Amino acid sequence: MSMAVLEAMASACAVIATTQPVSNAHLLSAGRGIALPANDAKQIGIALVRLMSDPPLCRQMGDLARDYIAMYHSPAVFRRTLLRTTYWSGLDELLDAKKHKIESEIH
Repeated sequence: MSMAVLEAMASACAVIATTQPVSNAHLLSAGRGIALPANDAKQIGIALVRLMSDPPLCRQMGDLARDYIAMYHSPAVFRRTLLRTTYWSGLDELLDAKKHKIESEIH
């Protein structure tokens, strides 16, 4: 999974990315972006022209991408996954301690 793709999606950007890694194809499916084979300059150019000439499409892709990230890659989802996979009962205490430390550094 490409962190750059996830970050762009979270920022509601229309994304053009290669299908390497393969997870990009899934992330950008369902109208959330455009996934293309690697090293295909012609297809990348076509995709860029398509997005540049259709601002509503860019907004639609960006909105769908941001909604996907909010639903499947939010901090709350990460926390639930971490708890489920590690059975880490002390996670809440650790997160609270970290939050309090950050807050005390700010003030």
